[in-house]
Amino acid sequence: MKARFLFLAAVMLGLASCQTEPEGLDVNVGGEEQIVTVNVNVPETETRAAGSDSALGVFDNGILGTAEDNTTMRYILQVYYKDGENFVKSEERKVEYSDGKSVAFDVRLVPERDYQFVVWADIVVNGKTDTDNHYNTADLTNVTLNNTWVAMDESRDAFTATEFIDNFNSSKVINITLKRPFAKLRVVTTDMKALNNLGIVPTKATVTYTEKHYGAFNAFAGKAINDSKNRDIKHENFDIVSYGEPETGDNKTLFTDYFFAEDDATNFVLDVFDQDNKIIKSGEFTTDIYVKRNNLTTIKGNILTDGKGFDVTIEDAFAGESGKDNGETFANVDTAEEFLDAINDGVENITLDGDINLNDLLSAGTLSTRAATDPTITVATGKESTIDLGGFTLSATSTQTGKNYNMIDVRGTLTVKNGTITTKHEGDNMAWNNSTNVFNVTAGGVLNLEGVTAKNLGGSDMAFVAHLNNWGEVTLNVENSTLESTYIAVRVFNSGNDMNNVTIKNSTLKGKYCFWVHNYTKEDFGTEEKALAHQALLNFDIFNGTNTFEFTNSYGAAALYGFTNSIYFAADGNQIVADGVVMNAEGEYLITKMSGMSWFANEVNVIKNTFAGKTIKLAAAMDLNNENWTAIGTPEANFCGTFDGCDYTIKNLKILVSEGKEDKAYLGFFGYAKNATIKNVVFENVDINVACLDIDHSQGHIGAVAGSLEGTSTIENVTVKGDVKVEATFDANGASRVAVVAGGNSYGNVTMKNVRIVANEGSYLKANNNVGALAGQLQGKSVFEDCSSNIDVTGKKFFAGGIIGLAAGDQTFTNCHTTGDVTITQGREGKAHDHFRVGGIAGGWADNVNTPLVVTNCSYTGKVSGKDFNGNEANPLDYAGYVGRGYTLANAGTTVNIDGTRYVQKYDGADKAGIYDVYDADGNLIVANGVAMNAEGEYLISKAAGLTWFSDQMNNKKNTFAGKTIKVVNDIDMAGVTYYGGSINSYPSYCFKGTFDGGEKVISNLTITVENDIYGAAALIPTLAGDGTTIQNVILRDVNISSSHYAGGIWGYTTSDNCWINVTNCHVEGGTITGNICNGDNADKVGGIGGIFYTGTVSGCSVKGVTITGYRDTAGIVGWADDSRANIKNNSIENVTINVNNATNYKNYTKRSEYDVNNYVGEGVGKAKLEGNTGEATINWGSIAE
Repeated sequence: MKARFLFLAAVMLGLASCQTEPEGLDVNVGGEEQIVTVNVNVPETETRAAGSDSALGVFDNGILGTAEDNTTMRYILQVYYKDGENFVKSEERKVEYSDGKSVAFDVRLVPERDYQFVVWADIVVNGKTDTDNHYNTADLTNVTLNNTWVAMDESRDAFTATEFIDNFNSSKVINITLKRPFAKLRVVTTDMKALNNLGIVPTKATVTYTEKHYGAFNAFAGKAINDSKNRDIKHENFDIVSYGEPETGDNKTLFTDYFFAEDDATNFVLDVFDQDNKIIKSGEFTTDIYVKRNNLTTIKGNILTDGKGFDVTIEDAFAGESGKDNGETFANVDTAEEFLDAINDGVENITLDGDINLNDLLSAGTLSTRAATDPTITVATGKESTIDLGGFTLSATSTQTGKNYNMIDVRGTLTVKNGTITTKHEGDNMAWNNSTNVFNVTAGGVLNLEGVTAKNLGGSDMAFVAHLNNWGEVTLNVENSTLESTYIAVRVFNSGNDMNNVTIKNSTLKGKYCFWVHNYTKEDFGTEEKALAHQALLNFDIFNGTNTFEFTNSYGAAALYGFTNSIYFAADGNQIVADGVVMNAEGEYLITKMSGMSWFANEVNVIKNTFAGKTIKLAAAMDLNNENWTAIGTPEANFCGTFDGCDYTIKNLKILVSEGKEDKAYLGFFGYAKNATIKNVVFENVDINVACLDIDHSQGHIGAVAGSLEGTSTIENVTVKGDVKVEATFDANGASRVAVVAGGNSYGNVTMKNVRIVANEGSYLKANNNVGALAGQLQGKSVFEDCSSNIDVTGKKFFAGGIIGLAAGDQTFTNCHTTGDVTITQGREGKAHDHFRVGGIAGGWADNVNTPLVVTNCSYTGKVSGKDFNGNEANPLDYAGYVGRGYTLANAGTTVNIDGTRYVQKYDGADKAGIYDVYDADGNLIVANGVAMNAEGEYLISKAAGLTWFSDQMNNKKNTFAGKTIKVVNDIDMAGVTYYGGSINSYPSYCFKGTFDGGEKVISNLTITVENDIYGAAALIPTLAGDGTTIQNVILRDVNISSSHYAGGIWGYTTSDNCWINVTNCHVEGGTITGNICNGDNADKVGGIGGIFYTGTVSGCSVKGVTITGYRDTAGIVGWADDSRANIKNNSIENVTINVNNATNYKNYTKRSEYDVNNYVGEGVGKAKLEGNTGEATINWGSIAE
């Protein structure tokens, strides 16, 4: 159908070229109606000689144009305007009449509105009246037939168009070009000379369509109405009208018809009768004759005589060229002779009307072939033929011995469809000498099979359905077909050096093999170079998942490549390597069953195939059935490739070693992997039990996934789950480098990503030393990322970890989490550090290249514990329990980094192991919980525990911080935290002599209570002393401070020594500060900022919303400052309440002035220098007289 498709493409281009945009004139935007002229025209032009012509329509066939008739063309214009989302039909229907091909309408339109113009033009016969004739036009969205459908009636011709105007812009002229809503069909016979010689005149005919037609057309939408395709049409006993053209000589038009169509096919039966009403010919046109709206389809041939073939042409707009380049030829045949004639005549479309056996040609003596007794049909070079089997069978048999037999030799282009084609050899078995073929495709041939069952029924060993012999590029396309042979369905015989194109889809191939590329392999040629030089050129699409392959060979192969030494391929296109192993197009090995596992192990362990640069993939789940597994890979035979489990599961791995060994064991699914990748696999149920290794520190290298990972190796997306039991016996010296995943290495770069252990309850991992869930011991650069484990890990002697036993080298852990318990049960005798070598992430670490071990966003929630040989427990654990104690090595690394906190080991002897400094993420030395020291030696307090440490250092450890600086770096909430007061009896041991800088951070909910101590001091800093002591930038909020004497928010007591103390920019906001009666002494020296002050300056401080209670010497800022060296300046109080305690003590005051209670200073108003202080307190005196 190539000519048809090319023609349709040209038609579409022609349609596009006919589109005309409305002419845009002056734009007059606004709501005023505008008068617009709508020009309507029919584009049909007279391209043939004057006079009637069945190829043309109403304007050229004498229907119009005489002054006396009442027949004329009615042009209807219906305007629709858009209202919201819908189009509304205007009330006025415009009608014009003309015998010509154009008319004009004047309409009124409103600018900036959307319009749809719908035009219908047809013949009326009652003069210029709007009266329907052939079509009902009251509703142009549903134009229907008005009366009986009559053939060969040109007055049924009509035209239509629909034109959308988007946002009308006041254009003055709109042009609309009409097209036919119909397809026109005609039949022209070319054999009239023969009929004239016999005196036969075709006068009447009957046409019966076997396809339903549309009964209505929507002119608004411009298409036939789908729901109306329900009309059974029969034109019975109509008169055959005579046309002037092309009815000259042999030609005569037998039939024309107009009918609504889109892009369709039609079939019909034409019965033609002579002048005596006797039938001349009954012809079936049932090859899906192509019809299309606004197109003319012409069937032309010897319709009334032999009827063996006809041409079909399709013309756009009924008035194109003759279409000679776009036609196709057709023939219906039901005998072998007719079939051969059609082939030899170059008929493009041959349809079988019955079963045909080509051997009938031999008896008729009409066929000459290479083998005189065997029938062969040839599609010659440059020819295109289509054989529509029509559900019938085309068959042939061969008998000649010693010659190849081709039922159909394809050198041009052949399409076979819709039926069965078979051949069989009935002579002597030609064995390997010659072949029989249904199709032989050669010399540039193209064979297309569509909906075909093609069978070679055998009789000779070399039996093929399709045989491709590539002298010139050859092509085979098969779709929705079955190709069946007693030997091989398709053979590509690579006798030439051209391309073999084969595409097979949605089909079934049956045979001993289904497909064979007959070519030599490197084993046949002897060298790879020679094989490459002669390899077949293949462009195949066969193994695409749509085909079914049925084969009977012992290799389980659907296809093969080669000859003496063939390569076999499974039904999915993968190369068969061994039982249970195939290779895909990417060169990856796919293991399909357990026998493939055995092949894999043998290739590595015995053949010593490292698979370097290769990939092994699982194509199915594997069950090892708890049979004792021999590891894949040894130090002498490494696995160096990629093992991709493709998310399949390997179940029931069991390794049992009952006798002691004196060397490294290298036990696991893989024993020894180097520069390898293991990924995307699940191990379910693991049972490994290994007897003791009789060497101290024996490097067992035992792990379910891999015993040893050497070089640059990766384990990624691997899970070990179910019942997991891994044990290397504790007896004697035991085994080291033991893990659930990978035992260890000698040195290398190992990466583990997304490796998980999800073990059932009762699972365990046990070994002597260097034991961890994911790795026993790794040396070199290792990365653990997004890993987790829930298994309990037990080491007898040392180095047990939730992730790794011993991290020896540059190792990082990111997003790793463990929930199992990790335990060292008994360190070695005489070893002081073994029980500390246990950790939730790593059991220990060592690095002789001075790189840090880094732990980021990791966690452990199980119990981590260790006991030495004598049963003593490790407490506290090193490195916050994440990492066990490191090795003491010469020139070793010194740093463990946990979430930015750096632990720096002090390696100056084995006795110093476990002693380290700790630094935070900013490089500050961590002094205690919540306390760090920066490079300048300043103490940085970041949380409540840090303030408590500071208080303990002053009041219990007698640390004066002389010459030191304390800085608060965060807001701190002290709610529920115990904070210590002090006693001046221990002066100067308890005195603070440094600088305290609150950093303007808020310290809230500070609670201090000093009871039963007449010399107790209660404040953030109880006692100040020392020249230059400074307190600054402190904010206290919601305090609760009480003592018998010396109570204040910032300090309680200062010494009377001749030293200058500065308190600046300190603030107390909210809460209570209380002096209590104690042991008969008075509750005095109570102030919002400080209790007692001798020498120095208190400035820029404030007290707000605080209740202060005291017996005497009480004030809003300082309780007692009776010294001329005391400077109280520029301070403020606000909403401060002072309650005077009027209990009787050792001295009973009777007047308020005797109590020394004031706004800023209690006692010392006359001596202390008071300047610039503001605010006034509310003083509650109780019953004390003025």
